[in-house]
Amino acid sequence: MRNIITIAIFSLMMINCKGQEKKDTITIKNFKKDTMEYFHENRYNDWKLDKENSNINHKRYIKDKNWVTIYFGKEGYTEQIQQIDSPYEEYKYYHKNTLLKAKVVRFYGFPIGHNKEYDEYGKLINEINYDEPYKFSVGDLIAKIQHEFGIGLVNDYRSSEAVNFYVTRWTGYTSKFLYYQTNVPFYQVKFLNKKNEWIYLEISGIDGSIITEQVNGKYLIPKGYNPEQKGNPNEKNKSFSFLASPEEKGDYQKPELGAIYTEGSKVPEGTYQIYEGRAYTKAEWEAFHKSLPWWKRIM
Repeated sequence: MRNIITIAIFSLMMINCKGQEKKDTITIKNFKKDTMEYFHENRYNDWKLDKENSNINHKRYIKDKNWVTIYFGKEGYTEQIQQIDSPYEEYKYYHKNTLLKAKVVRFYGFPIGHNKEYDEYGKLINEINYDEPYKFSVGDLIAKIQHEFGIGLVNDYRSSEAVNFYVTRWTGYTSKFLYYQTNVPFYQVKFLNKKNEWIYLEISGIDGSIITEQVNGKYLIPKGYNPEQKGNPNEKNKSFSFLASPEEKGDYQKPELGAIYTEGSKVPEGTYQIYEGRAYTKAEWEAFHKSLPWWKRIM
């Protein structure tokens, strides 16, 4: 009887061990690839290949008002998905084994929304909420500019006239500076209104209030502010400010690399790379490429 009990216990232990062993072998590598998003260039087989804007490093495909540029890098692939006359674009980054690495939606060039990053086996390794500091959302900003200024940051945007619009945002000052509150994120907006006046705004990312407003360089908000007084924000914050012209700043601004290029126009002679509305020679592209963040350099 004792022997029977011992054999029974031993058998149960073996079954449990085998079950545990089988469970431990179910790793991320066993996930089916067809349950994940992965890169396939053949999905653009029925799109037109834009040969003038394609080379050995990237290809551009066009269909209706949409275009996709695929970049082939050493570390993987990138899809830049755009639509004519839209300030939105989406970047999809893929590992060399074609599995999705990350997706980033950009509005006027800055990332928005919730982004997830995956390793080469499809395991979630990082999450970023780019909108977290901004209680006053991008949607709120679009509605405010439409309601108060009659300008649609989305509906009025034209790729051929992109220089007439500028929108960005940052997390704000970490110490007291002039009339700015500490750690208050804000948007910076520039546009040409219906009267052909240049409007420059800084808008709180917390409650949507206007921090500064200029019309053709003249401050309306804050009232009575004199940019010539000591502590001019255009002088103290040249590194990010778009509010002052070179003449207002009093210094020489190094011209941007590359020539302005409009989709469908003649490609300038000597062009090596076309990127975000500019045509670069090889030397200009190499200099510009070094200044890009890592996620753009891999494209």
